[in-house]
Amino acid sequence: MQLEELARAALGLTLEEISDFLRLYVKKHLTVTGIEITTDMISAAVEYKTGMLSQMGIELGKSATIPFGGLDLFRQWLLARAKLFTNETAAYNLPQPKGVLLAGPPGTGKSLIAKNIAAILNLPLLQLDIAGMLGSLVGESEGNVKRALLTASAIKPCVLWIDEVDKALGNNSDSSGVSQRILGTIVTFMAESDGGVFVVATANDVTALPAEFKRKGRTDENFFVNLPTTTERQAILKIHLERFGVQ
Repeated sequence: MQLEELARAALGLTLEEISDFLRLYVKKHLTVTGIEITTDMISAAVEYKTGMLSQMGIELGKSATIPFGGLDLFRQWLLARAKLFTNETAAYNLPQPKGVLLAGPPGTGKSLIAKNIAAILNLPLLQLDIAGMLGSLVGESEGNVKRALLTASAIKPCVLWIDEVDKALGNNSDSSGVSQRILGTIVTFMAESDGGVFVVATANDVTALPAEFKRKGRTDENFFVNLPTTTERQAILKIHLERFGVQ
């Protein structure tokens, strides 16, 4: 069993949570002859962490297995920066990209692109569910978001996907001010990030986003994901035909 793989599987957990996992694992694998440690310990650690992250409103997503067609400019931009997340460039202390904002009409593939980004960068994908973090107590929602962001920083390098950020943070009718405080927490995290957490924010209506979220320095670039052109539709059709062995 690789200790490094086990350590990476436990990234993002507190020492108390790691101790709880080890106690549960030992209890489950305790035999009359002693503790039987098998190769499933890494997958068990990942499963335990998935459950803990889910309680915080973070889902461990799966990278896309199907590539996206079109959006050649965005693909070139992303591939040019993928090397900055490799071990070879880490020794040079080069600044890593902070993330992107993908805006466009519903159904244009923004979610698929977010999953593809994780696959292209070869990084784990975390999905931040802001709606699932809202609590009934004063300050609970902001605390949940802050802990989730700290967890993402502990797991880095990773891709942090905030889906439909315009609905989560563009709520101007929120009289309690919770949305505004959550916005401030996320914006501060994005502005002060020193790299490692690549934020992918998707939005259907970019005009609904507060100005401070779209300001330069929060993300590296904003990309508009429109309905595919004729050329892009041909590329998309080719991808799906090849899945079924059709030329």
